[in-house]
Amino acid sequence: MKERGKILAIDDDRLGLKLLESYLKDSPFQVTAVGDPEEALSLLEEDDYDLVLSDIQMPVLDGFEVMKRVNQDYPGLPVIMITAHGTISDAVRAIQKGAYDYLTKPINPQELILKARRAIGHYRLWRDNQSLKQELAAQYGIENIIGHSKPMREIFRKIAKVAPTNASVLIMGESGTGKELAARAIHYNSPRKDQPFIPVDCASIPHTLLESELFGHAKGAFTGAYKDRPGAFENAGGGTLFFDEIGDMDISLQSTLLRAIQERVFKRVGENNTRRLEARLLFGTHINLMEAMERSEFREDLYYRISVIPIKLPPLRDRRADIPLLVNHFLVDTCRRHGIPQKTIEMELVDAMVMAPWKGNVRELENYIENLIVMSDGDSIRIKDAPRFSGSESADNQIGPAGIPDRSLADIEKEYILRVLEAEGGNRTRTAEILGISLRGLRYKLKAYAEDDRT
Repeated sequence: MKERGKILAIDDDRLGLKLLESYLKDSPFQVTAVGDPEEALSLLEEDDYDLVLSDIQMPVLDGFEVMKRVNQDYPGLPVIMITAHGTISDAVRAIQKGAYDYLTKPINPQELILKARRAIGHYRLWRDNQSLKQELAAQYGIENIIGHSKPMREIFRKIAKVAPTNASVLIMGESGTGKELAARAIHYNSPRKDQPFIPVDCASIPHTLLESELFGHAKGAFTGAYKDRPGAFENAGGGTLFFDEIGDMDISLQSTLLRAIQERVFKRVGENNTRRLEARLLFGTHINLMEAMERSEFREDLYYRISVIPIKLPPLRDRRADIPLLVNHFLVDTCRRHGIPQKTIEMELVDAMVMAPWKGNVRELENYIENLIVMSDGDSIRIKDAPRFSGSESADNQIGPAGIPDRSLADIEKEYILRVLEAEGGNRTRTAEILGISLRGLRYKLKAYAEDDRT
């Protein structure tokens, strides 16, 4: 059942207030009627309302001052002003100062309900939109990129530094390292966060269609172009446009893109009018563009245009200290998304995962965790539930390098702890936090390792 809209009605005239209440009595709204504007403002602090109805002519605190305070303290909350017959100038002034709409006395009950319904509908859409934006900003905030290792701390530093600017950023990394996640983090931590983020996968769109996808096309530009259609450049507006796998873009289209980047203007396919490019541009690639330039597969001038700020994401094998954190994150997230009671993963299996190659990087690890959660029985996932690590899967899919399956768990644990310590620059406190053990326990283990090395 849809929640009833809550209206706060303000009028110092008792008769006027009673009329408002009577008009709204049988409406789908819940009305609170108040004769004192100060009391009404206090009620706004205590409860959530969807609409404020306020008379303009009131002593001490008039409707304009009420509206000013509402707009300051409760952005987006609509205010409909009520003015006496023959004072339309007050109504115009109210609209200019931020009122959603106005009503003139004597009030038409049907007009009142219609305008209230419209105002509340708009407000709820605005509120939902703001909530979605906040969720996206939280989801793609820098703090939500998982990693405490030294390489990732450097990535976070760069993202935080470059996000507030308009500089072009080239994000490099193997497939599955999180290039689009990094691009979204830049966008949602920038002044453009309330504008669209538009990703364009240059590898998946056929070269023959990519120009139209980017720049849009005019009606009749080619067979099948039955109407004008905006492209990604227009849809991004003043937001961010992310070219994923820019290295896969056809060389013939690279010159067109370069011109658009240089001049900040573009044309729809089949159209002569130029349009202004307002969006910020980010780029991602798993290809070594320097080598692609040597093979004449990527334009040198385009490379230097897009790589103002280069960010190279490390493969998972170079940030193994983050794997336990990633495993825990994917474990919680996957159980939540699939409605599965929370499961745990035994440490022996986590240790084995830390030493695995993960050629598909974070994406491969995430998919593997999801497979384990869905397919395993019981509340705890053990190493026997993971064929890749228990030896029941084909040799090609088992962990490496060769020889690891024959090592003891103590040896695997030792290597893992020393890797984390190295990744943290020798900082024992941070290492203990990541490992989930006490600092005293870490010191004990390191002392034991040192004694083993001497014997």
